[in-house]
Amino acid sequence: MEKAMILVSVLLLGWTWTLQGVPVDGDQVEPSVALADVEDATLLKAPLFNATEVCEQTPEIGPCEAYFPRYFYNSSSMSCQLFTYGGCGGNQNNFKTEKECMQKCPEEVCEQTPEIGPCHAIIPRYFYNSSSMSCQLFTYGGCGGNQNNFKTEKECMQRCPEDVCEQTPEIGPCDATIPRYFYYSPSMSCQLFTYGGCGGNQNNFKTEKKCMQRCHTDEVCEQTPEIGPCHAIIPRYFYNSSSMSCQLFTYGGCGGNQNNFKTEKKCMQRCPEEVCEQTPEIGPCDATIPRYFYNSPSMSCQLFTYGGCGGNQNNFKTEKKCMQRCHTDEVCEQTPEIGRCHAAIPRYFYNSSSVSCQLFTYGGCGGNQNNFKTEKKCMQRCHTDEVCEQTPEIGPCHAAIPRYFYNSSSMSCQRFTYGGCGGNQNNFKTEKECVQKCPEDVCEQTPKIGPCHATIPRYFYNSPSMSCQLVIYGGCGGNQNNFKTEKECMQRCHINEVCEQTPKTGPCRAYVQQMSLNKKSSQSQSVWTVQVHFWGIQTEIQSRRTCFLKENWVG
Repeated sequence: MEKAMILVSVLLLGWTWTLQGVPVDGDQVEPSVALADVEDATLLKAPLFNATEVCEQTPEIGPCEAYFPRYFYNSSSMSCQLFTYGGCGGNQNNFKTEKECMQKCPEEVCEQTPEIGPCHAIIPRYFYNSSSMSCQLFTYGGCGGNQNNFKTEKECMQRCPEDVCEQTPEIGPCDATIPRYFYYSPSMSCQLFTYGGCGGNQNNFKTEKKCMQRCHTDEVCEQTPEIGPCHAIIPRYFYNSSSMSCQLFTYGGCGGNQNNFKTEKKCMQRCPEEVCEQTPEIGPCDATIPRYFYNSPSMSCQLFTYGGCGGNQNNFKTEKKCMQRCHTDEVCEQTPEIGRCHAAIPRYFYNSSSVSCQLFTYGGCGGNQNNFKTEKKCMQRCHTDEVCEQTPEIGPCHAAIPRYFYNSSSMSCQRFTYGGCGGNQNNFKTEKECVQKCPEDVCEQTPKIGPCHATIPRYFYNSPSMSCQLVIYGGCGGNQNNFKTEKECMQRCHINEVCEQTPKTGPCRAYVQQMSLNKKSSQSQSVWTVQVHFWGIQTEIQSRRTCFLKENWVG
């Protein structure tokens, strides 16, 4: 009888060991026992796949010399890559297909939902919560699970930093030339860079789309705050795009979205309140990329050349995006919105009908941008009178751009040459825009109650009687001949005090024929007075009424 050798599998501590040299009678050699051939697999268990450990392993060819194409997970590049397997030995970071590799070791480790696994141990571990952008404790069962499983908070933070989008892109130590995208927060854009193929950090995306989905500020700052499915009571901040401010909310501890910040400071850094007030910055790089910035003095979006890196958030790809975010008229014309929440927060909105900033109760979330913390901020952003009273400013630049400004003395929109930057808000692209913002004769308008049904006492100027009279205002709509007090009305429209003044020629030496009122005869008479010629303003007064309305022409 010939001696044969049989392979006997022995289960020891969950690992399959192979023993050789057990003689049996017979003419054939028994084949090796495989798990797939064993009906009762309860006695023969393969080692459980621990993604946390396996996907971090370096690929091993093994001692044999076969040439099998296999895939391993490269934790540095966060991708599955091909290698040649020798056919025996090695480790578990070894997959027959790329699909199998991706299923076991998915790219987005930090996006995975934490898994306890099938075992019942009680092991404290950390997982990265992509919604709150923080590492949190959970109880791990001891086997199975996925890669979003770290022994310490430090390991978790190294792998999944709180703000991936703020990291500086890293090429890594390898020499490949792989096109990848990184998020550049100063320009709020995803930019191409060459990745070496290993190492680096997580600000590294295969496509521009994935990069923008993860990091783009507008998307994050526009998100509605989400408590999430858990029931913890964690104070967090979210950016309220309607009120343009960072506000406190209670986070449940899991789930939610990226509009979730640990501190108000971090929230403001990511979603600054006054983007539209920032001075445009070219940045330190030397590219020539056309971008738009909002020029708050001229209330317009203007082209500038962006260097490609650095800068700030007043930087938009298109004029349309810039106007949607910042244009004053659109904001100040919006109807105030309480929003869907039920807080009672005092805020101000601009009422374009009454030309004033008024108090309303804000619910705390949602709503729109016609929502200001203080009356002062509201008036600075929207109040027409202040804009229309401003002296036109050329600004520090040297372009020669034709613009219109409102001349409050002549109550007309006139042309001037704008330098192209700086200046103030009394600056309009067209005469039509100027007239819409600063109507030529508010005091001549017929008073309008408006479509609403409130009973608010207001004053309007009655030009035939040259007096301010009471009117009941409905609360919305109407026009600008609408004043809170009789005093405001008289200051704006009443002309007796002006017309009683003695005309003065003033200190300048120009000679411009103007008109004054001779009270005794109640007729307009010619008088040589002075008007500054710097802006090319030469107004001819042709009627007694026009004379009455010239509040500031006297020298």
